[in-house]
Parts: sequence; structure tokens; C-alpha cells
Amino acid sequence: MKIIISLSFLVLAFFQIGKSQTSTRDQVIKLSEVLGFFYGQKMSIDGIKKEFPDLRNSATQAELKWELEFGKVEKEIERRLREILAAKYDEFIVLSKQKLIEVATFGNLSRSDAIAFIEKVNERAKGNFEEQFKARVLMYHPDFIKYPHQEFNRGYKNKFQSTGYEVKSKGIKLKVDYPASWKESEGIRPNILFKAISENGDGLISINILIKDLAPELKSAISQEEWKHLISNEGNKELADLTFTESALIEMMSEHEIVSPKFSEYKRVVIDGNPGAKINVLGKKKRLEYEIPMALEQYAIISKNYLVITTFSTTGISLEEAKIKFEKYRLMFSLMMNSMVILNRYE
Repeated sequence: MKIIISLSFLVLAFFQIGKSQTSTRDQVIKLSEVLGFFYGQKMSIDGIKKEFPDLRNSATQAELKWELEFGKVEKEIERRLREILAAKYDEFIVLSKQKLIEVATFGNLSRSDAIAFIEKVNERAKGNFEEQFKARVLMYHPDFIKYPHQEFNRGYKNKFQSTGYEVKSKGIKLKVDYPASWKESEGIRPNILFKAISENGDGLISINILIKDLAPELKSAISQEEWKHLISNEGNKELADLTFTESALIEMMSEHEIVSPKFSEYKRVVIDGNPGAKINVLGKKKRLEYEIPMALEQYAIISKNYLVITTFSTTGISLEEAKIKFEKYRLMFSLMMNSMVILNRYE
């Protein structure tokens, strides 16, 4: 079915922006790709209404469902583009639509194709649309920009699950949910099992999960009976009581190389039945000659013979901005942490 949802034609309008303005041009490209998705879908629905009058009602209903759920996104993208392009905005929109019209063809569209597309729009309205667009649509949703936890609460989330066979998992089978607008990224450090970054990988909010197997260090130092007790539920609690002191968590945070850290909110927690603790820190992370203001929240939990350290972080142009972002995402972090399940515990 030759219904255009292609985004590439919108890029032609970007060349009105000077090549020296790389960041601006990149931002316009990202916004325009999502806007092209919206315009392409609307053009397709309009084409179906024209070619198949008997499908007009069902096409309109699907369109209204989409508008109710994601209409705000289109308006938000148009607002941002208008802000960036200023006087060039109207010309940009006209050119973009013209390019889509030039390639849109509905002459060979069959009725079954039209029905299938209407159903696709219905599914998209439920959040079940193509992965290549999903994150980029969700990241511009005004509701989720204002209240990040709503994305999670409304069911827009992805699941990461390790099998225990990955090198970095060290045998642990772990599941955690994260926002669908975030992008999974490869952890650079050898012990980082999972990492995800907001805004489809381009944002300033992140989660990373580090795994450490305690067995190599502890089994050789204690008896077999002591080891069996240590990895039991009761033994895990005792080990957590000994190791998850505030000073111990502060020492763990030293791995992040935070300059002049300010620690706060030390608290013992239980995650999926596993004993642990959390601590917050505000400071600047040194990278080369730069110091990046960051707010971090770190959870450390013990499950059998595994130490699982989960770190949430926000960055900003100042410590105050990083702290404000952290407060905005605090509930989201809690929801993500509460979704964590360590499957080894049930084996």
C-alpha cells in the first residue's frame, strides 16, 4: 500500500538552516521526522475517506482516538519548530506538506488495504505502533514532559530482562521496566548489565544497573554451611545489616568520581523481598576538563550471592537544575525500581 508515512522528504527544508548551526539543524530533523509521521498518517486517513466513502466513519473514529491520545504531541512539535524557525516556519510547513503530497498515491489502494490501515491507526492510538517512531512520539508528549511518571503509569514502558547467560549478568536473572521513550544503551564499564537514557538516548536522565557476584570473594573465606546460610533470605538480611551502612554506601558512590559530593536521604529499603538501602548525592562529575552537575540516587540490594547496584541520575547546567530535574523524576525512579524482579531469588 503506497500510503506515505516517510519522513525523509521533510529533511529537504532543513537546508535553509546554516550548516554551522549543527545542533539546531539536528533538533529540527528530529522534530520534523515525528511531524512527518503525523502528517503522513493524516494524509493517509484523508485519502481513505475520499477513495472509500463507506469507510469514512470508521476512519474518522480511528483518527479521533489517535487525536485524543497523541494530538497534543503534534501541537507540541509544531510549537517547538515555530520557536526555532521563527519567520521561516510557515514556508517550512508548506514545503513539507507539498513534498508528501507529491509522493502520496491512493489510486491503487485496495479496500482491504484501507481497512488494514484504519485498524493500524486504532492500534497506534493504544500505543501499539512501530518501535522506530514510538519513543520519539512519546518523548514529545506534553503530559509526560510535565509529569514523567505518567508515561509509566499509562503503560508506555519497555522491559529489560537478563537470562543469566550474558557475560555482564554474571548469572543473575533480572527484570526491570523503563519508560518506552528511553533508549537502552551499552554500558561502557564491564559490570554494567543495563543502561537506558531518556529522550530516545539523547536526554540527560539515565538508569544503570551494575552486578557484582559475591561468591568468588566470600566462598573461599567461609565454610560451606556458613555460605548456605549467607545466601538464604535470613542470611541476606544479616549481610545487608552489616554492609549497607551509610558510610558503606558513601564509599560505593565514590566510584562515580563526584567532586565535593553532598550526601542525603540514606534509607534502608526492601525491593522484591530483597534487603537493601538507598542514598542520594548531589555534586559534579569530572570528565576531562569539565565538571558536570549531577544528582544521583543509588540503590544497593543483596539477592542470594548477588550485589545489585542501581543508579538513577539527572544532569543540568547547574547543581540547582540537576536537583530540580531529579525532583521531577523522583516518582518515575521509584516506579522503575519497584518494577525490578530478581528471578534467581525464586529458584
